[in-house]
Amino acid sequence: MPSNTPGTAVILTPPTVETEIVTMGDERWYRFTPSASPLETSLGFWAYGDGLAFGCAVSVYKGPDPDTLTNLVGGTNPWFSNDKIPIQCAIKPGFDLFFKVVPQGTGVMKVAPVLGPADGWEPGCILINDDSAGLPLVVLDPDSGLVRQLVDPFCAGEAGDALETGLVVFHDFVSDTVRVYDANAGFAEVANLTPSGFGERLIRTNRALDRAYVLSHAAGNTVKVQFVDNTGALDATEATGNRTGTVTGFATSLNGMHAYYAQSGGAIRSLNIPGNFQESDLVAAPGDGTLSWDILIRANDDLLVCRYRYGITGVKVHRYAGNGIEQEVHDFGDVWNGPGGGTPPRLAYDALEPSTYYWIMLHNDDPAGYTTIYKVAAVGGAIVHTIERPEFEGGVWNPAPTLAPAERFGNSFSCPLVLLASGEGSPGPGPDPEPAPPGAIGPIAWVMWPREVP
Repeated sequence: MPSNTPGTAVILTPPTVETEIVTMGDERWYRFTPSASPLETSLGFWAYGDGLAFGCAVSVYKGPDPDTLTNLVGGTNPWFSNDKIPIQCAIKPGFDLFFKVVPQGTGVMKVAPVLGPADGWEPGCILINDDSAGLPLVVLDPDSGLVRQLVDPFCAGEAGDALETGLVVFHDFVSDTVRVYDANAGFAEVANLTPSGFGERLIRTNRALDRAYVLSHAAGNTVKVQFVDNTGALDATEATGNRTGTVTGFATSLNGMHAYYAQSGGAIRSLNIPGNFQESDLVAAPGDGTLSWDILIRANDDLLVCRYRYGITGVKVHRYAGNGIEQEVHDFGDVWNGPGGGTPPRLAYDALEPSTYYWIMLHNDDPAGYTTIYKVAAVGGAIVHTIERPEFEGGVWNPAPTLAPAERFGNSFSCPLVLLASGEGSPGPGPDPEPAPPGAIGPIAWVMWPREVP
């Protein structure tokens, strides 16, 4: 019987490869029914013409049966790939996965499913969410860079950081709220918060106070600064500072007295948080057209500021003393852009020694479609560890098509880089899929950066 309807879909049994003779445009359906195993958390799917002779348009749906299908990641259009490349999907508890495949050529078509890893997480693991709504958080091993697990559901956005209690705090740019997840409870969502102002919202942990500070844009060319405490509660106190455009980097002094923030190409500004007044700029505008991005604060109140200008200055991390005097520059060169189309580099605190090391995520020209992550000595700039892995932007393989993809699962290229400071998860499924309404506290369960804000 032809597999041209959801009801007649070919049943997938990973890692068995299915082979069919197809005609261009001749629709085919495939179905994966998860078992009761807690280790089945994700599925890789790859449809292609034998020998990469042609690509396939793939749309992905979920449903308890063939007659009640909905798009896997929500929205009005089914999430899809339209090439000879693999995709990765989170398995939704209680649902089968359905794949509609439309071959773009005639001949032998192969469909290669594979179950994803479910190795849990521990302190030091790398967390990278996606910037496409409905796609999972990817947990990477900090040594090998291999995917340890996909966690679903998890918000899409461009800002996040980790607390010592095992909580992680991320901006959801779809709802424009700040979501708090507990790594000790399978990344269950414990709060959905609405700070003052609006997105873009920047989030940076203050390790000394174990708080996640949130900088939000606000009307009248201002910013609002508040914090989320180590229980996931939003403090109502806010400080208001000035801006002249989109703020792209943000951190606070260890005593919580000062908020330091940068605009693309602009000075590093200083806001007195408890006094709620603007201070003199900490660092003057560089004047060379470079874009100031992520900011980290070391234990002695040194600042690490990432700046870049593709094709001219490359990527550099400037270390400033707490008084704004430059101490040194770490130069990472100019090979970073790749298919990210201008996607900026991102910084993160080291999980165990945040004042001794930092991590930086870059996006390659060669090989294109790969993420490079370095662990770097905060003083001296020596690279002590390197990870290079293929990217899956929007859940889709990002490098050029190949018959031998290096991995079948990977991270997005355009999202925050976070190292888990605390919290462990055994292999198995992620959180309860029920989301929290805005403002809730308690256990419950493509836009590229930068986006200009008014």
